[in-house]
Amino acid sequence: MNELNLSDEAIFDRLKKCILSFAWAKGQHLDEVKRSDNLKDDLGFDSLDVVELSSRMGREFGVDIGNSLETAQTVDDVVRRLKTVIERDSE
Repeated sequence: MNELNLSDEAIFDRLKKCILSFAWAKGQHLDEVKRSDNLKDDLGFDSLDVVELSSRMGREFGVDIGNSLETAQTVDDVVRRLKTVIERDSE
């Protein structure tokens, strides 16, 4: 199910839950996730983690993310790219 007109903050809130859940499943315990967090340096995600996280976010948001997140470095990058994909898929 694709949702129209999600704000950046709504996307971030849902993304944050996905990231915390994913990190927990990996055995990481993150206290918080900030938009400025670097996926690799702050959250400890490698490229395979980003692929898995992309898959989870695709299911969460009901969109095909494809390789949109390959070069994302921060959580804010992910929010902006997700918003673009959601808007594209809602047309």
